[in-house]
Amino acid sequence: MKQKITMLLFNNFANDARVYKEGKALADAGYHVDLICVQETGKAVLPRNELVQEGFQVTRIGSVQRMVLVLFILVALIALGLVAKMPFITALSGLALLLLAIPKVRRLLQIALLIAEMTCVARSRKPDFY
Repeated sequence: MKQKITMLLFNNFANDARVYKEGKALADAGYHVDLICVQETGKAVLPRNELVQEGFQVTRIGSVQRMVLVLFILVALIALGLVAKMPFITALSGLALLLLAIPKVRRLLQIALLIAEMTCVARSRKPDFY
């Protein structure tokens, strides 16, 4: 049985020769390589799943859907706080929504969500090595 290796990369892997050579060499050596990378927004859309060669698979993860989900949850919490007359929940949710208007805070949240999703996908593959 092939040993599984999971590689995490914080770009879209389109022009990263270093990572390509490393993954190809590991696949040629008999390992099964899963590369989990970021699908960058605003650039050419690359396939979500791509088989580079036998034993070397690329999975791209995007962050747009997660930000929409976070915004929906915050707005829902504000509405819940207003309806249920819970000013503490309303105030905290409103503060979080205001903080998301700051670009650096929004980018930090996007990075945290990407790391969390990459970790979940990597663990679901049950690799022998990270």
